[in-house]
Amino acid sequence: MYCLRCGSKVEENQEYCPHCGANIKEELDRYNYIPKTEEENTKKEKEIEKKLKPSHEDQYQYSIKYSYGNDEDLIKAYIGKNYEKFKKNKFSLPTFFFGPLYFFYRKLYILGLFWIIAIAIFWPNPIFLIMITVALATTFSSIYVTEVKRQVKKIKQENKNLGDSDLLEKCSKKGGINHLVFLVIIPIILVVIGTINFLLKEYEEEKPLAKEENYKIGNISYTIPKGFVKSEYETDTYKFYSYIKDFEYCSVTFDINNYDYLYEEDYTMEMYLKEHLESSSEEIISTPQTITINNEIWTHINKYDDYETEDIYILKKNNKFYEINTSADIDSTSCKEKFQKVLNSLTYKE
Repeated sequence: MYCLRCGSKVEENQEYCPHCGANIKEELDRYNYIPKTEEENTKKEKEIEKKLKPSHEDQYQYSIKYSYGNDEDLIKAYIGKNYEKFKKNKFSLPTFFFGPLYFFYRKLYILGLFWIIAIAIFWPNPIFLIMITVALATTFSSIYVTEVKRQVKKIKQENKNLGDSDLLEKCSKKGGINHLVFLVIIPIILVVIGTINFLLKEYEEEKPLAKEENYKIGNISYTIPKGFVKSEYETDTYKFYSYIKDFEYCSVTFDINNYDYLYEEDYTMEMYLKEHLESSSEEIISTPQTITINNEIWTHINKYDDYETEDIYILKKNNKFYEINTSADIDSTSCKEKFQKVLNSLTYKE
């Protein structure tokens, strides 16, 4: 019989052609060769011999169409012009300086996405991020070449009927670099990092103040004692602080209500109290009284029931009502001391 790649005569049981090295079985399968009787095989061999021997050009074209080059050529085509650098360099400077962007640039999209998630999660720990970056920069070449080999193998399996030139072209198109990465991926990365940071911040455990902190709302300055937790849900006109320790709970709320745009007439304290003071049937509300705090006249009301006591302090300035609400368990003593510290710090400045 004859080698279907180069036309050389080979023994019946030979596995590879001694002339061109082709795998005899693979070539027969590709040529749809079906074993027949000895007489038919002899006839078929003569036909093949007659067809192949007259034209070496036909043999050459057949070899180009159906033979496979070695994997190194396909890997080189997939990587592109920097093939030799990936073989020699042990440390990837682009990976170190550009991070996940370089992964996307080299079409390692899944690994790049994982790196973005890692950056978002470990953003507060820069030392750990630097360690990850150095490790990935050191191993990038081996990671990339391993992935390229996997992709090349996949391309060969999916395109068994293609010859060298077509396989090389396919690997070249599949691999290479993504020129659009800096136009498309950067905005996506920023959005992903921002979203992850937002979600982490939403579920982050709130930490008590390690020391007294000074704050301001409108024209009112005040101090919040150590141990209180500052709420993330605040605005320019609303602040909330809570304290929980040893089954003791208390809170302080600051609120500003502006009535300049709602009422032409003077909106009095009596009107404000009537509209804002709500109570349940179990609560007892004291008669409004005026007290002086740091030279400002505040209106004070106390509400309480069997479980909770609530003190409301209201200051009217230029049709703005500054309301401070302190709430605690009815038998709490430490909370009352903390509230007094807040009240003593209240300062109004235009």
